Amino acid sequence: IRNIELDSKRILRIFDVLSLYGFIYLDKIIYKEKNNKSLLLHEGNIRAGEIKLFTNNALVIGNINKGSKVIVNGNLYIIGKVNGVVEFKGVNNKLIASSIENASIKICALEKYIEGSKANVLISVKENEIVEENFMDRSEGIYGKSNSCYIG
Repeated sequence: IRNIELDSKRILRIFDVLSLYGFIYLDKIIYKEKNNKSLLLHEGNIRAGEIKLFTNNALVIGNINKGSKVIVNGNLYIIGKVNGVVEFKGVNNKLIASSIENASIKICALEKYIEGSKANVLISVKENEIVEENFMDRSEGIYGKSNSCYIG
């Protein structure tokens, strides 16, 4: 992929390609959202003991290793494996990952431990509960409108 503009649909297509071929070469990423939120890019693994804070939507090309923690105020896209702790500040934020294995997910006051290994994962909140889905089945869409932390 070289010098293309990515919207939300194209980011999901990248995950589709990754699931088919197992790798993607990215030369440059430019991301624009309708609400002008930027996409932060982190290349490399987040190692045990590290705490990373992303103030907007973020794309991590690498793994979130066991013993690490990522705090996000936006959606999080992982091209790699999630094995650590991911904490979201907004109830409508989503995690989309190539794979997840024995990881802890916190969305506002909700918390869920994902046991075992799963591929092509979409994690979100539905009916005050953290749910896991396969992002390859996107019939309902994956983006919410509100970024509020109210649950109830």
